Amino acid sequence: KTSVDLTIPLTNGWKWLSLNVEPSTSSSVESVFSALTANDMYITSQSDGFTQYYAAYNAWAGTLSSLDVKGMYMLKLGTDSDGTISTNLVVTGDPVDVASTSISYVDGWNWISYLPQNAGNVQTALASVSASATSSDNLYITSQSDGFTQYYPAYSAWSGSLGDMQPGSG
Repeated sequence: KTSVDLTIPLTNGWKWLSLNVEPSTSSSVESVFSALTANDMYITSQSDGFTQYYAAYNAWAGTLSSLDVKGMYMLKLGTDSDGTISTNLVVTGDPVDVASTSISYVDGWNWISYLPQNAGNVQTALASVSASATSSDNLYITSQSDGFTQYYPAYSAWSGSLGDMQPGSG
């Protein structure tokens, strides 16, 4: 496999993120976020806990120890001395094998990753989900900044403002 760089732009506030690469060094939180340790950080997952980084102590505390390519995470960086953040998280690794990596979901909200290396149309990206939907299913997808879409099983159609899913976004 050929290594690729996943670059996720970060600014003030919360950022929803996911990985579509298997990190070449380690999927540990410490390794993935090692270049950002000038800032305090708070990272949370849907079901694997959270962790917080305290820059003043160069220490992590919490139950989230590693990142899974199947999950989405929420990250909040502390601001620098002038109160702003504008940086990139760069994760180098092998692209995820999309065909052999399935993501399971449960009733209710699911924080899921987007695994392909390029942006993809919602209908294509979620074809397996919509193919298994029944008339009583209510499928609703929202992104942090690109809108939302809802699946209507009676019409076999997705409708909403979210057109494409993006690498690095959950």
